[in-house]
Amino acid sequence: MADSSQLNRPRHSQAHLWKDAARRAHFNQKEGLFKDSTARRHSVDFSSSPPSSDLYLFGRRRRTVAQVENTYQLSPDDIFPVMKVERIIKEVLEEHLEKTVYNSIQMGIISRATADIIKLKVKEVTPPRFKIITWTVITEKKDNSIRTASKCLWDTQFDRSATYVFENATLYAAGMVFAVYLD
Repeated sequence: MADSSQLNRPRHSQAHLWKDAARRAHFNQKEGLFKDSTARRHSVDFSSSPPSSDLYLFGRRRRTVAQVENTYQLSPDDIFPVMKVERIIKEVLEEHLEKTVYNSIQMGIISRATADIIKLKVKEVTPPRFKIITWTVITEKKDNSIRTASKCLWDTQFDRSATYVFENATLYAAGMVFAVYLD
């Protein structure tokens, strides 16, 4: 016969949840992994405290997130080749826009295409771990002038930019490349 203290005890207490979890799974101390009955592997850290019922929520195991180690490489092996990139921008703009007549309907497509071509060619000469951002502006050449400006928050020690401005009889084109080092 059960005494009155056992009848008033909540059925799903912390200890009860842990005992259920322990029955369904075991901890492999050699590998430091938590294994369940279906042999799926999940990393669990038991260094600071014993396993708690936080691993299980309503009888289901919580999902763990894999953490990636940092490489601790804070500076690039090679610097970004600004002069080569300026030559690439010049070649692409001159090759694709030399005989082009300004047409406002087509210039959006041409601007995106030249930016993509510049980006592909710049990636070939860029050292690893640099993010490349290309920007191409094409405007009609009339009795006006144009000024473009850009603002970036970056590390002046490693991040660089390259720019070239092209013009023909009917248009102005500016190609810009920004290289941001990802540590």
